[in-house]
Amino acid sequence: MTTLVDPSVPRAGRSPTTTRRRLVQLRAGLLAATIAVLITSLSAFVGVQLVVDEVSIRTAPAVLEVVAARAALVRADSAAVTSFETGQVQLIGPGEQYQNEIALASQSLAQVAEHNAAGATGSSTLQLVEGLLVAYTGLIEQADVHFRQDDATALGVADLWYASRLLHQPKDGILAQLNGLQEAQHTVLQNQLSDGWMHPATVLVWVVPIVVLAGLLCLTQVFLKRRFQRLLNAPLLAASVLLLVLAAGTSYALVLSQDRSGDGGDTLNQVLQEWQAQTDATDASGQHALADVVQVQCGGTDGGCGDTVTGFVARLAASPGNEAKDWQAISKTKKVNEELLSADQSGILEFAIPGAALGIAALVLLGLQPRIDEYRYRSP
Repeated sequence: MTTLVDPSVPRAGRSPTTTRRRLVQLRAGLLAATIAVLITSLSAFVGVQLVVDEVSIRTAPAVLEVVAARAALVRADSAAVTSFETGQVQLIGPGEQYQNEIALASQSLAQVAEHNAAGATGSSTLQLVEGLLVAYTGLIEQADVHFRQDDATALGVADLWYASRLLHQPKDGILAQLNGLQEAQHTVLQNQLSDGWMHPATVLVWVVPIVVLAGLLCLTQVFLKRRFQRLLNAPLLAASVLLLVLAAGTSYALVLSQDRSGDGGDTLNQVLQEWQAQTDATDASGQHALADVVQVQCGGTDGGCGDTVTGFVARLAASPGNEAKDWQAISKTKKVNEELLSADQSGILEFAIPGAALGIAALVLLGLQPRIDEYRYRSP
């Protein structure tokens, strides 16, 4: 005669109290692991998005605006010197291009001050640059006034020379200060794209809890199969599927954000290199024009203006200027902005992660609570 066995009843020799205690422990472990997955996944997602926002809204613009200010000043200086060299200063002064470039430089410096990511050091450098820029424009205006006077041309050349030296001094000049400011902003940018939540190792922060929860779900299925002789617990299987979806969505969003922000950083570095080359070419052209103006005033290259000017002219002769290039790098900054903006994956996922975690918790309770309730009033 065959005896039918209720699969909901534990096998003989096993205490109901022990079974219930194990079920309660599994439930607690699954809920704790679910909370850990929620906290770590959401923290990683929000942390990466905050970094992406900081880079795209503040740090990258600060780097690009410093470079733009430097380039504008170089173009302004070259335009002013060319105006003095060609004699146009008698009619139009330093020229419209000079005025426009100075305005662009001032506007870029204002943007740097707004987006400054280099802290107090960046702010102090900006204040110094703004003060030096006032002195530079003052010298250019004095040179303009003196060039318009027949008997003060020498003073005009001296003012033009001092203005250009104020811009080009290797350590203390305006361009040197801007180079240091650019480096400081760029260092912050590189740190933001490689450290903290953007560091490759931080993937363990949210992957480990997901792996632990997946392992606990599998362990619970095995325990239920052994104790209750049932192949699968449907709610726990649904929880496993939901966990897989959560892990895939979080992984996709984080990897995409990190990759695209990294691409934006690489593109920005290329833009900086191209901008530097273009700026150097324009600067070399302007410095050769300055050398021509000074040599005319000094009566040739026989050292009439002193060793400093002679050395300056000799260095230019040894390093002829490159041909000025088109300013194509400016348009490429749009690509940097597009890549950084595309790295921002905030949206539905920041609400989907808590929703998925709550769903997993509900399915865990749905899968285990009926079994736990079966043993509530059973005696060992």
